[in-house]
Amino acid sequence: MTLDPQLCQSARRARDPRFDGRFFVAVRTTRIYCRPVCPAPAAKEANVVYYLTAAAAEAAGFRPCLRCRPAAVQPPAIRPPIAPLAPTQRPPADSPLLLPVRQPYDWPSLLAFLRARAIPGLEEVDDHRYTRHCDDVTITVRYTAPHLLLHIEGATPHPSPDLLRRTRRLFDADADPLPIREALRTDPLLAPLLAARPGLRVPGAWDPFEIGIRAILGQQISVAGARTLAGRLLASFRKMPTPEQLADADLSSIGLPAARQQTLRAYARAVLDGNERLEGIRGIGPWTRAYYAMRALADPDAFPAGDLVLRKAAHCTEKQLAQRAEAWRPWRAYAAVHLWRSQA
Repeated sequence: MTLDPQLCQSARRARDPRFDGRFFVAVRTTRIYCRPVCPAPAAKEANVVYYLTAAAAEAAGFRPCLRCRPAAVQPPAIRPPIAPLAPTQRPPADSPLLLPVRQPYDWPSLLAFLRARAIPGLEEVDDHRYTRHCDDVTITVRYTAPHLLLHIEGATPHPSPDLLRRTRRLFDADADPLPIREALRTDPLLAPLLAARPGLRVPGAWDPFEIGIRAILGQQISVAGARTLAGRLLASFRKMPTPEQLADADLSSIGLPAARQQTLRAYARAVLDGNERLEGIRGIGPWTRAYYAMRALADPDAFPAGDLVLRKAAHCTEKQLAQRAEAWRPWRAYAAVHLWRSQA
């Protein structure tokens, strides 16, 4: 795998945490290498070289930065998975937890996306809030600029770091819209969309495995149809199934074709085997992998170029769209959401 210096430059200038561990920044003048999220003042681009791994940077003679400690960071693919939500932690019922988000922030568009895909019995979404039922815990999220307001019911007083990570990931709370807008607005197709919705975010995932299930269920059918199938799956297991439960499950009762059932089981087994990118799974093609990367892996550069709605919005073929989108890197996922929203 090779690194594109221009993409790395855009990512390090944004200091977006989703790029942390994907590459490392070495400075020739100081002979020090850093993570792309290092809080130290950014070096001039002429003095920078990029490495795929910390080991490669050290082999080239660079020392690890003492501020960001790059040698200790794990690559995204092998970071510990998010643990199951512990139903024993919450803030006081009358005191919502405030999670800051960078402005501007397009809360209505996020809710509209999630409302169209909400699974009955698991999620409830209206014009102002998102509610999710997790075992004995109910999470409700509202927005009052510049914070997400997180309410938790049904457990004890203190929210876990895991719960906060899930919330911030679902609502793309760590994105900085300014570098994204600067990178995308040079394209005349995207410029008016960015002007209309400067705070648009990429909807993320409460549970990455669940997003994979949704993506597979949604192949070649409408959003409403996928939602119906997801509701049947939820009812069959009485909750969203885990990889262990789905790997050998009989799914004939929910109305899926046999091939799609096999794909779901193969997906579950792949996750158990650590196949994070879903490569080499029969029934999972480029669109599903890109959509999964956008939402489950929070990859800001994922882009389903073959998506029919994206091609319609751009008035071009898949090949032409893929070529045009090269100029949108490393923020192609945000371009995709803007184009989707323009066709809503």
